[in-house]
Amino acid sequence: MKYFYALLSAFFFSISVPLAKLMLDQTSPLQLAALMYLGAGIGLSLYLCALNFGVKKNNISKEAPLEKKDIPFVIGFIISGGIIAPILLFKGLTFVSASMAALALNFELIFTALIAFFFFKEHGSIKLLLSVIFVILGACILLFDFQKFLFSFNWGIVLAIGASFMWALDNNFTAKISIKNPIAIAAIKGIAGGLANLIFAFYVLGFNLNFKLILAGLSLGFISYGISIVLLIRSMRELGASRAGIFFGTNPFMAALLSIIILKEAFTYQFVFSAIIMAIGILFIFSEKHKHKHYHEYLEHSHGHTHDGHHKHEHGGENKSFDIHSHKHIHNQTNHFHEHLPDAHHKHKH
Repeated sequence: MKYFYALLSAFFFSISVPLAKLMLDQTSPLQLAALMYLGAGIGLSLYLCALNFGVKKNNISKEAPLEKKDIPFVIGFIISGGIIAPILLFKGLTFVSASMAALALNFELIFTALIAFFFFKEHGSIKLLLSVIFVILGACILLFDFQKFLFSFNWGIVLAIGASFMWALDNNFTAKISIKNPIAIAAIKGIAGGLANLIFAFYVLGFNLNFKLILAGLSLGFISYGISIVLLIRSMRELGASRAGIFFGTNPFMAALLSIIILKEAFTYQFVFSAIIMAIGILFIFSEKHKHKHYHEYLEHSHGHTHDGHHKHEHGGENKSFDIHSHKHIHNQTNHFHEHLPDAHHKHKH
């Protein structure tokens, strides 16, 4: 399921590119960013309220709440992913076709992996490096003018790459608290990012009060950003930021294909060549295996879990019968051998 969550998240996100391109004929990038993130935040907040009612009624907690120590990461992903990134992407879509912008979004997985490796000390591999190289080559093809035989500066591609960097920061900030309630994280990101962009839209460009447009933006945001973010956070628990980012990185290909189908955009040789090169890069990560003897240090934390190989502890009272549940628990020091990824329980050195 850990791979399925990331891939389904990618699909829901990919829908936003061609449909946002259509809506940008009637509204500004600021307003569209506000509507989509508010749709995600409002929808998930209502769902969270319904879940919390059930939790209080049954006295069951399946997810760990956010804490004060999580605030810096929350602020980080709100600014980078909830405010700046969508504005850059939607502005970029006004300069370039949706399919080309979609392929440029492959830089998100590259930036996510590099930030995770250099700043958050996640394990890197040769296949990860090869993936980075091939995706960069594929992106370079998008900026190459084959008629003039030179690289051209395209604002749409550049802004899409900028959005990728912001979402990569978002991914790494979010990964640091991914063991906490994913719905609450996504709702906070949606509400805060949406309100900020809504204020900017009012004061900078005004606001289109077309009811159908507002409803469409809110609905698309709930599906493409709200549900997508929740699924991505769940996958980060199991895969780590860089690997989850790689699987989520299939979304540009999905978005490009949907753009060609929905918007009837040209299926050019440049697009095909770039897509093939990037796809090869993605395949390197899909084939990655990581297995060695490793050491777990003493760890105490709280998150939703079941009693799997890393959670073998006793409960008192009625909690013994619960499937997924959350509470503070201890991982004792251990040394063992199995295939794993840089998830919340495998942050060891190599």
